[in-house]
This record gives sequence, structure tokens and C-alpha cells, in this order.
Amino acid sequence: MHKLTRRVPIATLIAMVAVCGVALAAKPKPLGSYGDQHTSLQADTKGKTLTSFDGVCTPVTNPKYTFTYDWGIPVKSSGKFHASHKNSVNTPAGQTLGIQTLVTIKGKFVSLKEAKGSYQLHKSGCKKIKFDVKLGQ
Repeated sequence: MHKLTRRVPIATLIAMVAVCGVALAAKPKPLGSYGDQHTSLQADTKGKTLTSFDGVCTPVTNPKYTFTYDWGIPVKSSGKFHASHKNSVNTPAGQTLGIQTLVTIKGKFVSLKEAKGSYQLHKSGCKKIKFDVKLGQ
């Protein structure tokens, strides 16, 4: 019985540390900039909102359209974020199209240094793109 009473508090302590570690890792770094080859995002000063999200229409070297979603995307305490809003669309030459297009974004911070998810610019010829962005140096 004596060994069991020692193991229960140790197991409880390990479980608490693991839960706290996951909770801390699920948020973006304040003012953190994350990116991969086609996607970038920026966190606010408290790490609770994404202030901008940049993406492309298709994951190629010279995409037909690009966008910057700067409506602000709240990040839940679980690290999940979601947005759906009409947004301006740009051409590679930097011109803005006259009609706004729906953009949907869904993702999650899997650690302080990484977020994964997908987004889509709902315009003819554009595809759903998966992203795996990492914290920049």
C-alpha cells in the first residue's frame, strides 16, 4: 500500500505538467511571424489574435492571385483559429481586383513555434491549400 500512495501523487504531478505544457504551447508567440513557402501570418502583441494572414490561390512559384487577410483572426486558448470573410484579391503585378472574394482559413497552433491548417481563396481555379508555418527567427 505504501508504494501505491507514492505513485499516485507522482502520476498526478506528471499529468498536470503535461497538461500545462500543452496549454502553453498552443498559443502563438506575441508578435511572432510564422511562414512557409506560400503562407505567412503575424500574431498581435499578446499572442491572442492573428493580425494578418497572407496566402495564394494555388501553391506554385507564380500564383495567379494572392491575398492579405487583415480582419484579425482570434486564436482560442486551445490554439485553434478560424476565419471566413470576403477579402480583396491581388494579381502578381500588385493590382487589386475590383470584386472581393471569400477567403476561409482554419488552423491550429500545435506548438509555440508551429501552426498547421488550410485555407482557400474561393475564386475560380483556386485550390484549398494546406499550410505548416514555422516561427521565423
